[in-house]
Amino acid sequence: MTHHAVKRYCVHKVNLNVRKYKYLILGDDTIDTNELVYNKYCEVIRRLGVSLSLAKCTQSKQGKTEFAKRYFINGVEVTGLPVNLLKDVRNKPEQALELVRVLRERGYEDKVLVPSVSLFLKSHKKGKQIADMLSLPQ
Repeated sequence: MTHHAVKRYCVHKVNLNVRKYKYLILGDDTIDTNELVYNKYCEVIRRLGVSLSLAKCTQSKQGKTEFAKRYFINGVEVTGLPVNLLKDVRNKPEQALELVRVLRERGYEDKVLVPSVSLFLKSHKKGKQIADMLSLPQ
């Protein structure tokens, strides 16, 4: 929680909207979508007496990065979906819930998900069962 508090403080200090700012924290690894916030975060963390691992602190001038085995370009996640999950959905309808959860976590909005999931349901032999679990219309 402390990392989040420090990150939000840094966003505020560089005059960005704290509620809209996008960043990721996993353990003590962090990734920013703004260089000013990144620099302020490094400064504040050092002033607090916490050491930074430069191997874990990366900047990309091209806007591309890998973080926790997830890939981002210009702040948009472009990570592929887990192949095993896609395979499982074909054989285990209950995995559709997990697929939707992963897609939402990666930023897919329902307006994009619903047509795709609906198309999948129409082509799947257990489409009605999956739709019932997802509470989607057939």
